[in-house]
Order: sequence, then structure tokens, then C-alpha cells
Amino acid sequence: VELDAFCMQCLLVLACIIAAFKFCRSLWMNVDVSRVPTKPTDDSTPSRKTSSPLVPKREEHSPRAAAKLLVGNRLNPDQVKLAGEKIVQLAPYLNKPHRQGLDLRSLWAIFDMAVPSTVQKSEMDTLARKLRLSLNKYRLLLHPDKNAHPQAEESFRFLEECHERLANSLVLKPVTETRQQRTRREEREFQEERACRARREQEAKAVQERIQREEENDFRKAEAAEMERERLKAMQRDKESRIRKHVEGNMITRVPDVAFGLSSLFARTCACVSSVTASAEDTGTATPLGVLSVQLLSATDLPPPGIFSSSSRTCAVVSMGCQTFQSQRVASCNPLWNYSFHFDVYNVSMALCVTVFREAWLEDQQLGKVEIPLLDLNEWSGCRIGRVLQPADCTNEHIMVIELQAVLQWL
Repeated sequence: VELDAFCMQCLLVLACIIAAFKFCRSLWMNVDVSRVPTKPTDDSTPSRKTSSPLVPKREEHSPRAAAKLLVGNRLNPDQVKLAGEKIVQLAPYLNKPHRQGLDLRSLWAIFDMAVPSTVQKSEMDTLARKLRLSLNKYRLLLHPDKNAHPQAEESFRFLEECHERLANSLVLKPVTETRQQRTRREEREFQEERACRARREQEAKAVQERIQREEENDFRKAEAAEMERERLKAMQRDKESRIRKHVEGNMITRVPDVAFGLSSLFARTCACVSSVTASAEDTGTATPLGVLSVQLLSATDLPPPGIFSSSSRTCAVVSMGCQTFQSQRVASCNPLWNYSFHFDVYNVSMALCVTVFREAWLEDQQLGKVEIPLLDLNEWSGCRIGRVLQPADCTNEHIMVIELQAVLQWL
């Protein structure tokens, strides 16, 4: 109870303080204005009476600034600025007694448009549309409901009059013509329409002819492509029959050894080949059947040099029939040769033989050998393949792989 009584006393004291503050403020606002000294004014300038000593003296404004102050606050600041400038611009025209007799060339500047030198018939609609847009913009700025300036209504009416005069000047006036002139005009229009119709018919005919030529060319191309496909199929069948004829009498056999566990990029094409039986080269054939291009790339996991080896330099001898090539010598157990050979193919039953040697004291030591049938090379033509070398020494536990790339081109 004592706390509630104390709070009530505090509220009463606060209310008394607020009432005393309001009373003092009202007394200060009602001070006699006559006690405040004022600056004397000239006879030409009327004296300005102030209702309070806190009101500042009104400064002199330019015509544009004064017009903006009279526009009011119903428009945004940018619109107020444009409305004041337009009222100041139209003020000289409003004071003229005969404003209906103004030159039309001077009225274009009111709508912020340049005076057109020559108005063509096709340009009249565009010019009238621009004039209408400019009028609508200033209608919004000078309408009495939006603009509180004393001259806003009169300026609004003057703009309507100017727009009406300019719009009437853009309308084509009817021209009276005689019967002979109308007849000549109709004949001229008829000739123009007939020429236009003939030109359209010629263009349509030219388009139709072009489409027909394109269709004929497409048909000829399709027919030529079909003939080329048939020719290629016939050549393919002829080549297959010729290969089958050569292979039927002498079939190439391959006996694979025990498969080793290979896991590399060439595991798909690697195979252990012990022997390949191929017929001798047909020397009686005058012209070769094709050309075999071989690029010997590298060999991996060759055995280290032994006691009887003079160095670790190795080379590869590539042969097919009577044609033999040898690569350069490289000192490494994983030599990289990148050497290319070209063989003439006289028989499809031939085989490509690759033998790897290491340099020794008396004669080169044979490390391994592999024979690849020509049909396998034709199947993997253009691809990088690998083959496992058959070691010359049966005690060699190294899995020697040779990598090459062959391209077989039939003539």
C-alpha cells in the first residue's frame, strides 16, 4: 500500500511539471510583437508584417523558383520542377491579346519538338503520335486538379489550343479533281497493280523453279551416294571372297601357352603365342595386295643383362617373308624405339615376326620372339596393341611384352 501511494505521488508531481511547462510555452508564444524592432522598408516595397519573431524574412525568388513554390505538393519534385518551367515558358504567350494568330512554326517548341522541314504522307502518323504523347505529359503537369498555380488552368487551355492547330496542320485536306484527272489516276493505279501482280507471279515462279532444282540436286546426290555404297559393298564382298579363297587352302593355327596374369592397357590384345605356321611369300605375284605400316613402340620387363652380355643395349628385328628391318639399339630393360617400317603384302596368310635381341660379345643374344598373323593386324588396324614375347630361354620367368601399332591398307 505504501508503494502504491508513493507511485501516485510521483505521477501527480510529473503531471504538475508538464502542465507548468505547457503554460510557460503558451506565454512565450503570445509575446507582444510590437516590442520586437523591425527593419524600415521603402515606399515602393510594401511592409511585411510578421506574426512571430521566429518567422524568418522571406527571400526574393527567381520566376522559376516562385512558380515551383506556387505549384503545390500534389506532384513529385521532378514533376513540380517541369510544371514550373513550363508555366514560365508559356507566360509570354498568355499575355498576348491575339494568340490565335501565332505562327505554327513557333508552336512546335512548346511541345519540345523540332520544326519538321517537309512532312511526308508516311511520316504524318508518327509525328501526330509524338505530338499526342507530349501533350499528355504536360496535361498531367498543368491540370488544375494537380497544379495549384494560378496560371495552371489557363496554360492547360493554351496547350490544348496549340495541339489542335498543329494536329489540323498534319491532316491531309481533300483535293478536288476533275473527271479527266480521276480517270488518269485510276488508269495509273490499274497499271501499277497489274505490274505488281506480274512481278509477284515472276517471283513465285522463280522460287518454285529454285525449289525444283534443289530437289533434283538432292535426288541426284542421294542416287550417287547409294551407287557409291553399292560399289563399296561390292568391293568389300570381292575382297572378302579373295581373302577367303587364300585362307581356305592354308589355315593359320595358333597354340597358346599357359596364360599369364596380365593387367595393363593392352591386356585385351595380349596373348601368349608359341608358334604360327604361315606359308611362304607368293613371289610370283607381280603387284602387292596391300601395304602394312608398322610402328614399333616399346618393350617392357626384359631380363637384366647376363654374364655373356657386353651391354644392356637391345634392338628388335621385324620381318615378314623376305622383308626384314632392324630398329636402333637402346640401352634399357624397357626400351622405347618408336621406329616405323613398311611392308608390301603379297599374301593374306603371311605373319609379322618380331624378335628382340641383346648385344653380346660374339653374337647378339635372342631374348624373345612373337609372330602375329596378318588377319589379327587387319582386325586391330590403327590401334595400339601388345603381344607377349615367347622367351628363348625356358628358365626365364619374365613376362616380356612388346607394344606396336600397325595400319593395313588394301590396294
